[in-house]
Amino acid sequence: MTPMARTEIVRFTRRVLIVACATVLIPAGLQFRVALEAARRERAAALAYDQGLILRLAGRPDEAAQAFERAIALVPEAPAPRRSLAEMLARSGRIDAALALYRPLLQVYPHAFDAALYREVGMIEMRGMRFEHARRDLQRALELDPTDWQAAYYLGHALLRLGDPGAARATWKRAAVLNPQFRPVHAQLRRLGRPTP
Repeated sequence: MTPMARTEIVRFTRRVLIVACATVLIPAGLQFRVALEAARRERAAALAYDQGLILRLAGRPDEAAQAFERAIALVPEAPAPRRSLAEMLARSGRIDAALALYRPLLQVYPHAFDAALYREVGMIEMRGMRFEHARRDLQRALELDPTDWQAAYYLGHALLRLGDPGAARATWKRAAVLNPQFRPVHAQLRRLGRPTP
């Protein structure tokens, strides 16, 4: 092999190695930048969320809602700011707006964590007198987490409101077994009295 051919092979190998390194390093650099940007957004969202909590405690609900909305805009899949804003909206009677904040979360979190989300949706629906919807979502919460005594307790209320005291009693008994120290469930069972034969 001539020295000229060896030089060409070395140059060609260098070019191949440079291209190979570039194809590895450029995406790694982009991934780092994407991760850095995501971390920046999450930090800004956490600050906005904390600010919203402080403003809510200070009795400034409009400003708190704006802070929660900023946090949601930065990290749409974060549950905490959505939950806090939904709670505020539900308390002010804006049930549809509160429920709309939860629906995307139910798509993002397909695990047992969903149980808490379905329970919270059911509680908002109860507040809005949407008992059939509440029944459905509270039952879904119990399917996802059979130990969710709060879902069982509120499901009992939905069932009673839907005119099924027998099912309400059975559900409250389940809640009482799951959390025997929870006094309100025992009070509900006493109010219903004994079932008629």
